[in-house]
Amino acid sequence: MFSDHAEFRNLLNQITASKVDSCIIDLSKLQSIDSSGLGMFIVAFRNGKKERLVADPAPPRAT
Repeated sequence: MFSDHAEFRNLLNQITASKVDSCIIDLSKLQSIDSSGLGMFIVAFRNGKKERLVADPAPPRAT
């Protein structure tokens, strides 16, 4: 939901400030996402790319 936007942005800022080498967002249990949620992931992708945290998407894992 868009109401989570500020919290998500804060989380992205914390990840960036921590100077980690990579960050994986596990969406394997995500059942649905609305356009606001998708927009938040696009923001995360762009921020990660700018901070060099983004690599090629991993292939799906076998379950």
